Amino acid sequence: MLWTAINPILFAPPATEDAWMTRAVLAERWWLAKQDNGTMGLDYPNICNTGGALASALALYAAWRRRPVSTAAATLAMVGLKLWWLRELVQQYDRRTPE
Repeated sequence: MLWTAINPILFAPPATEDAWMTRAVLAERWWLAKQDNGTMGLDYPNICNTGGALASALALYAAWRRRPVSTAAATLAMVGLKLWWLRELVQQYDRRTPE
């Protein structure tokens, strides 16, 4: 909670939208503002984010069971699926028609 409060004070908004991660944040905001869009679901691209959430739970379980290979594999799957989801949103965001 503290980080959420001080983050905007410590870091100014980006000067341009050229950075991929900046566009990913903007794309996610745009995606969520569109009617009936969420972050989880069985439709594409949300299935990637849903799979990432499941991989996250698996990574936590594997870490709790002290299974380093399973933990690493599930963590890689989680990150990969999240980045895939973001890539899809950025591509749609870049193709959108200006409002």
